[in-house]
Amino acid sequence: MEVETAAEKMIDGHPSNLPVYRTARRNWMEPYETAVTVVGATVANSKLPYLGEAFTASAAWHTIRALHHLGAETPRLLLPIWGLNHQLGSLELESRLTREVPSTSSNLPTN
Repeated sequence: MEVETAAEKMIDGHPSNLPVYRTARRNWMEPYETAVTVVGATVANSKLPYLGEAFTASAAWHTIRALHHLGAETPRLLLPIWGLNHQLGSLELESRLTREVPSTSSNLPTN
């Protein structure tokens, strides 16, 4: 099937040890997502209510929900984006926490 091949290619472009935030849990792509993401770990989905599917809006709210899972234990994760007619994509989300904010005062001119 074309969709299986497209899903495999999308996932194969990312490190296999990258945890996946599954986003197709209630749409027709769920079996394909499950099949191509069984290799790596998955991140628990949000406990927030299911909002339905609306390609662009779904991608946005899944991204916001997935960002809450980033931190010291999960510094990176893969977010699949499932659309209609084989419109597939994915995002690698990464937490870049800094311990110290650099001071900019030393760059100010002195009189």
